[in-house]
Amino acid sequence: MIKIGVPKEVKIGESRVGLTPDGVRECLAHSDLEEDFASQKEEVQVFIEKGAGILSGYSDEEYRLAGAYLCDTDGVWDTDLIIKVKEPLPEEYGLIDSQVIYGFFHWNSPSNAGLRERIRETSAVCLPYEGITHIGSYYSPCLIPMSAIAGRLALQKGAQILEGSLLLGGVPGTRNAKVVIVGGGVVGYNAATMAIGMGADVTVLDIDSERLTHLDSVFRNKIKTVKSNKSNLIKELEDADLVIGAVLVPGCAAPKVITNNMICGMKPGSVIVDVAIDEGGCTELSRPTSHETPTYIANDVIFYCVPNMPALVPKISTPALTQETSYFLGHIIGSMKSYRCSYKVYDNETRKIKREIVREQFNHEHFGYKFKTQY
Repeated sequence: MIKIGVPKEVKIGESRVGLTPDGVRECLAHSDLEEDFASQKEEVQVFIEKGAGILSGYSDEEYRLAGAYLCDTDGVWDTDLIIKVKEPLPEEYGLIDSQVIYGFFHWNSPSNAGLRERIRETSAVCLPYEGITHIGSYYSPCLIPMSAIAGRLALQKGAQILEGSLLLGGVPGTRNAKVVIVGGGVVGYNAATMAIGMGADVTVLDIDSERLTHLDSVFRNKIKTVKSNKSNLIKELEDADLVIGAVLVPGCAAPKVITNNMICGMKPGSVIVDVAIDEGGCTELSRPTSHETPTYIANDVIFYCVPNMPALVPKISTPALTQETSYFLGHIIGSMKSYRCSYKVYDNETRKIKREIVREQFNHEHFGYKFKTQY
């Protein structure tokens, strides 16, 4: 029997859930399927923590009708596969044992050092959403929709903070606010789309000339594209009203492309929204904040550095995320069936899962995607 647990998220302000009622039905469908890589049929059960989906618009009754069992925190974690949104927090470390944990991890964030150590102490296997990528590409299908939402929210949040002094689009006879977007990927593209719609003066910087050419062709004369380097960053930041940090280096901590000296040269009261904070932030003064206390001031610049921005709109972000993550559940459940049938998977003395054997089941290509387990 494969038991799947879906905990209620405990991170401050986190309102998403790792599995929807439709996702429950998809998981249960694998109870009746004979997988090519499984030697026998095996039942699947899904356990949902009570109240886990409320903020995303899914009632406990909807989960029950879909076939899930409702239980408490301990019951959810006493399962084989944990499906989460955000990485386990310190209050959850004691619940980690020998599960496969499927969710966002963002290992490059300094705040996750304790989690890395805890995982190493157990036989748990982490299967990060961001570790599933298209073959031949670094793009993660699970990360893309959250990046799109974060990019749009970054612009909205920055505009709200600036409301105490100016409007992005101004009015006739006044100047428009200048929005500088550092990074032209999914976050940057969506932030630019929102900024243009609000009438701002938009500049996008990126190190990839091909990406800048693409953005220029998409937005035509509605934005200015600039090659990202130190001198150009200094020039563009000097008179920026709102800066969106949208830098991503797949698999690595975000580079600190905006230095303390650059921030000192910015206008007092200007705003930086650092979407790269999930991977440590792209400015030297960025530090994680929360939905309860989202901003702080450093060198007269207002910083907004909330790591889980899409949680602000759970009725959009939960279905956008789970329609991607659920796609891979068949492969994950099938791989678990495969290694569960192997006598080699358990340590005879500790009865713990042998992590390396389990990882071998996941670390291969599947329908045009590759998986990468960690720790």
